[in-house]
Amino acid sequence: MPGRPVAILADYPYYRADPGNWPGNLKTLRSLGVDVITAYVPWRLHEVETSQGHRRYDFDGSTQPHADLIRFLRLVDEADLLAILKPGPFIHGEVDFGGLPDRLDTGKMTATANWAGAVRTSEGHPLPSAFDPRFQEEVRTWLNAVRDQVLLAHTRPHGPVVAAQLGNEGLYGETAEAMTDCDFSDAARCGTGSAVDWPPASPSSRAKWARSISSALRDRLTEFRDALGDCVPTVVNLPLPDIGGTRRELEAWLCRVVRIVPDRTLPGHNTVWTGNLIRSESVLSAYWFGVRAIDADTMEDNWGFTWTDPSYATPAVPAHYSLLDLALGSTTLSVYTACATRNWPPVIAPDESVLGDSSHLYAPPYCSGAPVDESGNIRPNARALRLLSQFLDWHGTALRKTRASTTASLLVDPVTVAADAWPDEDDQPGRALRTAVEGCTRWMMRSGQDVDVTVGRIPLDSGSRRNPIIVAGGRGMTAALQEGLAVEIRSGRPVVFVGELPTLDEHDNECVLLRTALESPDAVARVFDPSGESPAHTLHEVLRHIAEDRPAAPGVLRLVRSDDQTGSEFTFLFNRNETRQLATGTRRSVDFSIELEPWSSTALVWTGKALTGFVVAAGADSSSGEQLRPMRVGDETFGGPNIGDAVGRRAGSGWEILTFSDH
Repeated sequence: MPGRPVAILADYPYYRADPGNWPGNLKTLRSLGVDVITAYVPWRLHEVETSQGHRRYDFDGSTQPHADLIRFLRLVDEADLLAILKPGPFIHGEVDFGGLPDRLDTGKMTATANWAGAVRTSEGHPLPSAFDPRFQEEVRTWLNAVRDQVLLAHTRPHGPVVAAQLGNEGLYGETAEAMTDCDFSDAARCGTGSAVDWPPASPSSRAKWARSISSALRDRLTEFRDALGDCVPTVVNLPLPDIGGTRRELEAWLCRVVRIVPDRTLPGHNTVWTGNLIRSESVLSAYWFGVRAIDADTMEDNWGFTWTDPSYATPAVPAHYSLLDLALGSTTLSVYTACATRNWPPVIAPDESVLGDSSHLYAPPYCSGAPVDESGNIRPNARALRLLSQFLDWHGTALRKTRASTTASLLVDPVTVAADAWPDEDDQPGRALRTAVEGCTRWMMRSGQDVDVTVGRIPLDSGSRRNPIIVAGGRGMTAALQEGLAVEIRSGRPVVFVGELPTLDEHDNECVLLRTALESPDAVARVFDPSGESPAHTLHEVLRHIAEDRPAAPGVLRLVRSDDQTGSEFTFLFNRNETRQLATGTRRSVDFSIELEPWSSTALVWTGKALTGFVVAAGADSSSGEQLRPMRVGDETFGGPNIGDAVGRRAGSGWEILTFSDH
C-alpha cells in the first residue's frame, strides 16, 4: 500500500452523497488523516437500459450525477487520496437488492437455497445462485465493464485506485453462516460436486464436503478476479465468526475461510457486525480467534453504525477497536463509514415496504455516528481519527516492524473442525473449539499473556522456552499433524488437548500416534474434558499451571509487540471494565503504572529501556473534559493539565505531547 506503513482506510459511499459535496467531504477526510477511500460500486446504479432495449453502463454521470464515478475518482486523486473500489457484484451496503439490477429477479435463474430448500433473499428479491451459468455470464459482463471503463484508466500510476475488492464477505456473506445455510440449490450441487448424504457421516467425508464448499466459493471469487483482469491488485473482505448459538457457526466459518482466498489476492476482515467486544468476552474471543486464524488486515470497522449499540458513536469505542487491530498485527485501520450521508437516488434506496419495522435504520443520515457529516460538520468520532492518525505518523514505522510476543499457541486442524461443523438434533454449544477459544481468551485476560492461532500446522516455539500448545480436539486429525504433535509431546513441550483425543486420520484410518506419545515418560500433556460446568474457566486454570502469569490489572487485556533488531516494543493495554483501573507492570526492569479510564485503550512505545512514545484513547468520560490520568514510567510522570485523549513522543531532551478534543 503506497503511503505511510500503516494506512487509514475510510469508506465513503459516493452514491449516497450529493455530488456537489464530494470535493469538500474528501478534503475533510484527508485533513483528518485518511489515506485511502474505499467505496462500493452499485451495479444497479450504473447499469442503464437504452431505448432499443440494450444495456450500457454509466460511469461518467451521463444519466444522473450520482453515477459519475470517473469524476469521483478524479476528486479522490486531487485530494491526495488513494482508492479501493468494491464492485461486488453483490455489495449489500443497505442498497436495494444488494446492488444487483432488478432484472436479475426474473425467475429465469436458479436462486440460492439452504438445505431445507428455503430461498435466500435480499430486500425481498431471491438471490441468484453464483453457480448458475446465466448469472456467471451477467457477472462477467458487469466486471468486464468496470475493468474496461474505470480501472484501466484510473489504477495507479494512471489514477488513485490501488485495489479492488472481490464479492462481499464471500459471495453473499456465506462465510458467516452455518453449514446448513450454504447454497444447496441444484446449480450449487452441480458446481461443487457435493451431492452427498446430509450430514456426511464420517469425519473424512465431512471434511471433504467442507473443503468442496470452500473451494467452490474460492473458484467463484477467482472468476471475479479474472473478470477484473490483472490491471489492479485484489482483496477479499471476510467477516469474523460468531461464537454464540447452537449452530456451529465458529466451526462452519473456519471450514470456509481456510481455503476461500484466491491466488494473488490479499485477505482482509470485517469487524462491523461482531457485536461490541469491549463489553462482551465472547465477542472478544471470536474477534481474537478470527483475526489470528486468517492473519488479515482490517477492511471495515464500525465508526458510527449505532443500530445495535449507541456507543459506536463515541470516540473511545472505535479507537479501542483500532488499537486492538494494530496490536493483533493489522497494517491498516478502517473507518466504516467515514461520512454520514443523506442524499441518494431512488434506484439504490431499500424498499421500505419490505424492511417493515427496521426501515428507520436505513433512513437518512446513513451512519449517523460517522466522524464527518455530508454538510462538512465534524462529529465526535473525528477526535479518535485525529488521535490515531497522529500516533501512526509518529510511531507507525516502528510498529510495522514488530511481531506479536506470544507465549502459547492454539492449534486448529480443519479436518478436526469439519467433523464438528454440523449441528446434531440435540446440539448444545460448548464443544472443543468454542471451549478452547474462550478458555484462551480468559487466560489472556487474567494472565497478561498472548496466544497465537495456527491452522493446520505445528506452531514454532521460542528456542529454549517451550511455548505450550492448546489443541482443539476431535475424532479426526491429519496423520501428519498427529505425527508432529507426537514429536512435540515426546520432546517435553506442554500440550493440552481440549475435548476428544484424535484417533482417526484424514482417511478415517485408526491412528495411535498421539495415544502412544502420551505414554512417554517425557510427556507434559493432558486431555481436557470440556463437558463440565464452566469449561472455559476450568481451561484457564489448567493453563495457569504451564505458563507464568503477569497480569496488568483485573479485566485489562495486555498485548505486546516487539522488534528484536531495533529494541522497539509496544505494550497495548485495554480496560474492559466499567470502572477505572490502575494498570502496572515491569518492562526490562522499568516499572510503569497508568490509570485507565473505563473502556479505554493505551499503547506504550519503548526503545531499549526508555519510554519513547504513547497514545491514550480515554473512555466515555473524556468527552466532558476529563483530565489525562496520571501515567508513571520509571522516574517520569505524565498527566495533570492535559485534556482529553493524547499522543506523545520523546523529542530530543523533552517530550512532545498533543491532546485532542471534540473540536
